[in-house]
Amino acid sequence: MKRISPVQGLLFHFIKKLNPKLAARIAKSGIIDTIVIGLGSAGTRHAGLMHSYGTKVTAGIAPGKGGTRIHEVIPVYDTVSDCLEEHPDIAVASVWKHYSTAAQSAIEAIEAGIPLVVLISEGIPQRDVRDILASAKKHNALLIGGNTPGIIFPPEGIKAGMLPDVFYPEEIKTDVAGPKGVTIISRSGAILYHMSDGLASVGIAQNAVLGVGGDGTIGATFRKLVPLAMEHEHTDLVVVAGEIGGIQEELLAEDIKKNPKKYPKPIIALISGANAPEGKTMGHAGAIVAPGTAFGTFQSKRDALNSAGVIVVNSQYELISEVQKKLKGKKYFQPDRYYQRMKELWEVPAVKPGWSTLITNVEPNNLVVAGYPLKDLIGRISLLDAAHLMIKGELPQPSQSK
Repeated sequence: MKRISPVQGLLFHFIKKLNPKLAARIAKSGIIDTIVIGLGSAGTRHAGLMHSYGTKVTAGIAPGKGGTRIHEVIPVYDTVSDCLEEHPDIAVASVWKHYSTAAQSAIEAIEAGIPLVVLISEGIPQRDVRDILASAKKHNALLIGGNTPGIIFPPEGIKAGMLPDVFYPEEIKTDVAGPKGVTIISRSGAILYHMSDGLASVGIAQNAVLGVGGDGTIGATFRKLVPLAMEHEHTDLVVVAGEIGGIQEELLAEDIKKNPKKYPKPIIALISGANAPEGKTMGHAGAIVAPGTAFGTFQSKRDALNSAGVIVVNSQYELISEVQKKLKGKKYFQPDRYYQRMKELWEVPAVKPGWSTLITNVEPNNLVVAGYPLKDLIGRISLLDAAHLMIKGELPQPSQSK
């Protein structure tokens, strides 16, 4: 499918708000450069998938791997600053590092001037998240995550993260994308897939899908992202997918009531966790309701959003129905086109796994394993974590270490 010019899309709108000078250069070049930080098995694999989707993956960043390439076409640098010397207009960075080193990498990207950082890593210590947020605020950067599946912009054919190529853009004519659609902003990756599929089944396109992240403390929340999406001329409606735990949804409702002019377009919200027990984490670290509290519950979120005039639904069927009403039955493409695309994706042969050595640098007193200096690993990780590193090419996430 022929994609729209990046300058017509929501990602460019974000960049323009964050860094107008960089946006002006992008408007001239017509290219949005991205980088991948952390080239373990997941980072390397998804760098290839992002590239295949159409994203301009300009470089990968991995200490000790500088001067090499991944997937034969993506150059690798040791540091972000090394990369920016050659490619000064990087606009988006996705971070795929182990939770113990993710903060350092995210802050490095932010301080280098990259305006949008997508933090895939999960389970990052709270004090490290605090430092990342402070850096993002100081440098006017937009942080998405941690523990996010990423962000994707179907009309532009650009993504940063692990979201699959299943989101369908507006089709102004056969195989030619248009810029309009619904923006989905979700706390849950799994739920946003179901919502997208449901909307696509009736011809409703997504101009962007944003996973805000499932950890207890994250960067950009609904209150930040919903108004940003609504400023974009090609966003017709915003779908918010919330869940129990935290107060994101309540804060969004409060802001809608205080600043209605920031929310000129329809919002439909789906809240998960109506039957979840108090005090038990449900899926995400952020999806937990403290016993005896009057906030963070399904009821408190639904009541808050309803009081702000937001329609709250409890099922995919209700979501489709309410979105269709707000859009007055508008179709952005014929559903058969979506099902044809899904059939094509299912029939694509699996990519054969590649192999490369985990020893990425060998110098006197400086042996680097999968991008990690050996001297930093000794005494810090367990035998099981070391085995995971040798097999998978990356350190395990907290849930895998238990």
